[in-house]
Amino acid sequence: MNISKYGDKLRQTMKPIILPEQKERFEEYYTRKAFRIERNMAGIIIAMQACMILIFSFRKGGPFISPRRIGYFSLYSMLLIATSFFLTGYINLVKSGRFHSVIILRRVYTCILFIWCIGITMLEQFGGNTIGVYCYLIPTIAALLLMEPLESILFFSINWGVVVVLLVVSGVNKENLFGNIINGTFVTFLSVFISIRYNRSVEAEFRDREIISMQYKKIQKANDKLHEMAFTDQLTGLHNRRYLMEKILDHFEEYQNKDCYLEMIMVDIDYFKQYNDTYGHLEGDVCLKKIADILEEYEQIEGTAAIRYGGEEFLLVRISKQPGEESRMEEALMKHIDSANIPREDTPWKKVTVSIGIWKGNTRELEKGENAIFNMADLVAQTEHRENQISRILMMLKEKFSSLYGEEVGLYSKSEMYNGEFVHRNVFAPTLVRTDKNHLLVHINIRFAYGTAETEIITRLREVAEAYGGKLQVSSSMPAVYVSKERPFMKAFAQAYEEGSGRKHAFVLAYGGSYAKAMPGIVSWGPIFPGDEDTCHEDNEHISIKSLLDNGKVFAIALNKVALSEQSFK
Repeated sequence: MNISKYGDKLRQTMKPIILPEQKERFEEYYTRKAFRIERNMAGIIIAMQACMILIFSFRKGGPFISPRRIGYFSLYSMLLIATSFFLTGYINLVKSGRFHSVIILRRVYTCILFIWCIGITMLEQFGGNTIGVYCYLIPTIAALLLMEPLESILFFSINWGVVVVLLVVSGVNKENLFGNIINGTFVTFLSVFISIRYNRSVEAEFRDREIISMQYKKIQKANDKLHEMAFTDQLTGLHNRRYLMEKILDHFEEYQNKDCYLEMIMVDIDYFKQYNDTYGHLEGDVCLKKIADILEEYEQIEGTAAIRYGGEEFLLVRISKQPGEESRMEEALMKHIDSANIPREDTPWKKVTVSIGIWKGNTRELEKGENAIFNMADLVAQTEHRENQISRILMMLKEKFSSLYGEEVGLYSKSEMYNGEFVHRNVFAPTLVRTDKNHLLVHINIRFAYGTAETEIITRLREVAEAYGGKLQVSSSMPAVYVSKERPFMKAFAQAYEEGSGRKHAFVLAYGGSYAKAMPGIVSWGPIFPGDEDTCHEDNEHISIKSLLDNGKVFAIALNKVALSEQSFK
């Protein structure tokens, strides 16, 4: 029973861990894993053999003074040449991805190493030595070169068998024969054990990586499925509104930077509520699917996405690189839907009809022209649609804030001057409209001029919000900044500009934002010289090298004047 038990253990040990279909991947895995070590070891072997050849060459009497020296010299030369060929072929095969050939090459080289060990061992015997060289070389081979269990047993057994036969037949070093055989046998068994353990360790590591990789792929597939479901309308199979918001609108800045052209077509089924009342909601779903199937065909056009916006409303969004690529999708779509002849008896046309709204343009225009929110409001206004909260808010924003200066909400600057100096007007810019759970969030960026009370702005905007059923929340606030041109450091800046550039100074007000405003008495200052192209906040924002050097000169003079002046700059 014990014999059977040990036999089972032995069979289990000899049985490969990896599956046949994994063999090719394992060969690649191990080769890449061991590449650096095996390459470096081959280099070390080459260097060691070259040193031994040099030693024997310059040793008294030279390398050919005796048959034993000739044997050593020949073996060192053989291993040097064989290892050089192995290293060259090994590197080339790995680079070309021929990993199975690498395995064959490694086995051939292993045979050469065994032959070399046999030769060195026999030469040592002729000198009356032990088999010490054999005892440390064979375990080293076992620890470095990956061999399958049966392969290792075969290689090491044959190798040791050859050594034993040569020791007995040659009759050399008889006084050490018994000890050499005992030590060699032990070392052989040890080497087989090391080789099998090393093989099992690497295969187990590979198997675990494969299992983890498989589990990861399953999880990734499930995540992809969930992700697809999150952005897909379950009824029609089209993209949903979430896809529009997160995959298209959230990447709008990217499209602007790429200077793309946008085409948006909103499709609304005419009198769809009446259709549902007449034919029932199940038939209404069938109708929605038929329209969706038509829109889905247009996704074959590069850069086009078909979206179910909500209810009976659909969107086709197309982004292209060149203005010449703008399509005539709206005309084709109208003909396509008309030719579908989806039956409907409760209208004079006896078939389902749709209304279409269109917006086309360069995405960069939405940044450089009117606020993008106002363009969206225009799109909604041009399209027959069912009024909802979002459309009402868009229209409110366009009505109340499209002038940007607050006239419609009663916040137009009473004066653009403060202490006789121009301080600009109040600016109101809607920057974001989004839904958050059951709430509709509207963000408005306000830059108010010095002399305007912040409380007045908040009070008036709170009244507007309440009138539309909302409430106002101030997310962040900084006081307006005013620094007179008569301040000593401003005069120093003016003088520095004239001395550094050779031009007459002229202050130009910029009402952009800056975190420098958080510090009292601070201005953001930097000249744009007359004739320079203003590329501020462009994707190719730059100044000329000459302007850069002139700015550096102006700043150096300004800093020097401020540092050396006896006047207070507070």
